[in-house]
Amino acid sequence: MILGREIGEDEEIPFAVKAQRKFGPEDVMEILRTHYEGTPDDLTNGYEVSPHFVANRKICTSTTQESAVVQFRENPVFTVYWRTSGRPCVNPYVPWYLGILSVPDGYGWLDPIVAMDTHFSAHPDDVSYNASRAWWAFMDLQNIADPQYGEVVDEIQKHVFALEKEFFNKQSEIEATAYALYTQDPQKAREFLTEYTHEVAKKAWDLAVELYEKFATVDMHILAHEISKSSPEGMLSVAILSTENFDAREIDLLSVTLGPAYQNPSRWAPAVQGALQDVNRDGKADMVVKFKAEDVAGYATVCYLDLWLSGKTLDGNAFVAKDLINIVE
Repeated sequence: MILGREIGEDEEIPFAVKAQRKFGPEDVMEILRTHYEGTPDDLTNGYEVSPHFVANRKICTSTTQESAVVQFRENPVFTVYWRTSGRPCVNPYVPWYLGILSVPDGYGWLDPIVAMDTHFSAHPDDVSYNASRAWWAFMDLQNIADPQYGEVVDEIQKHVFALEKEFFNKQSEIEATAYALYTQDPQKAREFLTEYTHEVAKKAWDLAVELYEKFATVDMHILAHEISKSSPEGMLSVAILSTENFDAREIDLLSVTLGPAYQNPSRWAPAVQGALQDVNRDGKADMVVKFKAEDVAGYATVCYLDLWLSGKTLDGNAFVAKDLINIVE
């Protein structure tokens, strides 16, 4: 993409190159989203598995927390920090202007000094699942996508790219208005950019929620209130409910695992056993799956944690579900 030609199999990869054309923010975003699709380094076999948990290191990978492309401007008030919350392959780049007067609602909850002081010793409340914080909407979307990546990524990206296109198409108009205001009253320009940044950040959040709800088609309930990391004895039971669109009797128990999304799924707890039971008494057979509590707690963080269940039906269709539980010392 950068050189405009293929690098030969026996050719030494250069340390640095000069691009064969001028690159814009959209080009850099495309690079930051890559998992080496279409090259020998793509180990997903056409997204049969998530690109984030294969053996080689990608640009967009399992530990990508956010991604950013900066459009520098002569006046830093107008510098644009295009950022994603979460992995850029399933989340939109959103324009945040450096001249804004406040962080968009729901995107910040700690005083900056406190946040720096507790960066490596976070309180459980700061890492606990909280739907009032934008971060978790973007996490939900990427986590619901990962176990069924090949089945849902095209639909997700269609909406993500459409929203980004809307942002880029409106950029000239927004900046022309802001520059005009700045010549009269710099504070008014910053207020205008603040309002716009809040607006686009909310649109991205709303899209993440909408897409998550579209793909969260399986309902599961953890049949416990908490797990103790210091004494994780016994079994943890999870009910996977049958609905009009999902038959729990068709679950392949050998494929079912449970764990925190920030850990490689290879570390998730495997199902130990399962039994059919009408848990919610709606006349449909649900599946109650048991896991060793110590296997679930081993890689879990002490907090109010979102646990993710992944599996396949007997005909090979992937399913994903989430529920919340307290992890205590």
